[in-house]
Amino acid sequence: MIHVYIRGRLGNQLFQYAFVRMLQHYNPEQHAVYHFEEVYSAGSKEQDFINALEAFNVVDVNEKNENPHLSFFQKVLLKLYWPKYPHKASIDVRTKYQMCWIKWMNLFGLYYLDLGYYPFNKKIKGDVIVSGNFESERYFKEIKEQILQEITPKKSISDKNMWLLEKMHSCNSVSLSIRRGDFVDNPDVGKLHNVCTKSYYQRAVDYMKQHVDNPVLFIFSNDIEWVKKNIHFNLETFYESGTDPSWETLELMSNCKHFIISNSSYNWWAQYKGTCPNKIVVAPERWFNNPLVPDVFLDTWVKLPVE
Repeated sequence: MIHVYIRGRLGNQLFQYAFVRMLQHYNPEQHAVYHFEEVYSAGSKEQDFINALEAFNVVDVNEKNENPHLSFFQKVLLKLYWPKYPHKASIDVRTKYQMCWIKWMNLFGLYYLDLGYYPFNKKIKGDVIVSGNFESERYFKEIKEQILQEITPKKSISDKNMWLLEKMHSCNSVSLSIRRGDFVDNPDVGKLHNVCTKSYYQRAVDYMKQHVDNPVLFIFSNDIEWVKKNIHFNLETFYESGTDPSWETLELMSNCKHFIISNSSYNWWAQYKGTCPNKIVVAPERWFNNPLVPDVFLDTWVKLPVE
């Protein structure tokens, strides 16, 4: 049994789901139990701290109150490494514990693979624990098409947004996402994550003007009224309401032909789901306000300065 301790909102949950599906790809007999306690305790439903996976055609997402059956060695390693078992391990795992800890934990069915990509044991036995961000395509690239098929939404785009979807398909649409919310309101979160500046977005729009014929902007934000008042580009622009369910906003974004993204796992999945064969993805060259370099960047992206 794979016990998955989910964290974060939709974008984070999709990365964790994709990693588990890779484990199940190599171990088809293994079922998964998803634990959402950390999600529910992090915030309210209105803030999207929900089981966001249930909006998609995902496989084997069973949410049960079932504890893992741990071996002696698993208990020892958890006591040494995860003092607040199972999902509160130190964020500086790369520098503090190094690869030796990662390797030993993997050997005994404990997967905490967070800031970057780490080789992992693909064959598992007994109960294993999965808790981390897994923000790297390399964890699941082998089954990319399967993942994309499974994370299609169960519902169709709402009638009120059909005009927006049709407009996206009829022009050289560019999805531009501006993340505010906790990036601005929470000093602890903002110190690490509040990376993208107005100059970055202007630079990105200028790049699109140079490389896309008659680009049309479709702006998404969790503070859309602030964006309308404070950020303007000399292009035809449409705005998503900012009040749609997270799954629908993601689907709308992914229907654009090109992307200007922020340092957000949610944005990452929007561009990843985009099907335009010649899509251009512009991203900030820095993902965090510290020296940590995650493995989120794709080779095809255009990375621009944020200053």
